[in-house]
Amino acid sequence: MLNYLKRIVNFFMKYKFYNTSEKAWKAMYESVQEAQRLILLEMYIFLPDTSPQYNFIEALILKAKAGVKVAIIADKMGSQKMPLTVISKLRKSGVEFLYASNLLRRTHRKILVIDNHTAFLGGVNIKKSTSKWNDLQIKIKGKRSIKTISRTFAYSYKMYGGKSKEILNLYNKSKLTKVKNIILEHNPHENISTISAYYREKIINAKKTITIITPYLLPPLWFAVLLDRAVKRGVKVEIIIPNKTDLWLVNFINKSYVKKMSSLGIDVYYYSFMNHAKLMLIDDKEIFMGSHNMDIASFKLNSEIGIFIQDKKAISEVKKIISTWKEDSNKIEAEKYKLNWFDFLLMRFIALFYSIL
Repeated sequence: MLNYLKRIVNFFMKYKFYNTSEKAWKAMYESVQEAQRLILLEMYIFLPDTSPQYNFIEALILKAKAGVKVAIIADKMGSQKMPLTVISKLRKSGVEFLYASNLLRRTHRKILVIDNHTAFLGGVNIKKSTSKWNDLQIKIKGKRSIKTISRTFAYSYKMYGGKSKEILNLYNKSKLTKVKNIILEHNPHENISTISAYYREKIINAKKTITIITPYLLPPLWFAVLLDRAVKRGVKVEIIIPNKTDLWLVNFINKSYVKKMSSLGIDVYYYSFMNHAKLMLIDDKEIFMGSHNMDIASFKLNSEIGIFIQDKKAISEVKKIISTWKEDSNKIEAEKYKLNWFDFLLMRFIALFYSIL
């Protein structure tokens, strides 16, 4: 019965994928300009430096002045370089700008909802230095799914001091539908962790293949154990990570875990460019993508959101994207992969960090 409902939901959903930050920005910017009533934006990194081509700040200000309800939630740490003058300008125009601030728990989500009929989610932040990155963002049209995305935005909005009754009314536990199994989230404030539950279930039940794309490879112990068991029962597991990320320390962490994953019989590939996509493909039948990384923060601490899809056309499109990325990747030869003393020291530190969490 559940699979039947999923097929019905997928039929009425419309998807479009964007495989770079700039392509996603173009579509998001155009959607903002088309908004008639409501714009909801939740971003880990939201900065005003994508102008002049994608001047989100000015577009949001113009919409607010035209009477469109505009609410922005930006993570305080990720968006710390947002100038106070820009925030003031937004607020004076009628935009409700909120900072999500918590010592350990960040809002790592990347959500844009337009008029409750179009939504974007995925890994794409709004920051100039990420414009040429490969990434994965999805545009969704489908009333039920967008209702769920709007609801999760409304919860964050409530948490961080939002006052609009129109937006607060979008959050209503009693109105959750069965489509909640399509949009998944990790929200530690609300004690919701459907993302980790999904990963556990799908990896355990995988029959043939698991393909994972992630920029940062720091999986929880349970995740590595499940992949190890999958390999032992004959599942082909592949992981694609960038050769160099935007974070110096993460490059060393990735290197350490490449060795560990390879030793389990997992095929690890280094992608030649920065790839910020977060994606898992199971048995060529189901994909899950969103804002989450393969690390402790995403599975345990941060607010995240993702979507899983079984639609054949959508899966075919994503497989083509993966294939293109894989062509620009090099497989790691585990037996030739050497770790130095610093790598071993770093792994010991990470193990200690794991024990604390």
